[in-house]
Amino acid sequence: MALCILTDKEYRRKAADQGDAKAENGVALMYSQGRGVPQDYTEALRWYRKATDQGYAKAQYNLGNLYYYGRGVQLDRAEAERWYQKAADQGDEYAQHALGLRGARF
Repeated sequence: MALCILTDKEYRRKAADQGDAKAENGVALMYSQGRGVPQDYTEALRWYRKATDQGYAKAQYNLGNLYYYGRGVQLDRAEAERWYQKAADQGDEYAQHALGLRGARF
């Protein structure tokens, strides 16, 4: 019996391919930050959307960041606020902080 050892990247990608929202968000972060893969905001956007389709709050916050800073998408503060609000409504503290901190600038 051969032992198969997966790296964190491989494990995360396998779980993401099977529809695990947390793993999808993790793969998106890898692409967004260029960790273990070439930085690719378009690919990050694709994976964030998969996770947000499942209502994953951290991915909603991260997708909001892409819109807020215009990374891989047209800069759109209203769209950023919409995603931050979705995450904040689920109790995501980062999104709540972003809304409080940036509220006057949306």
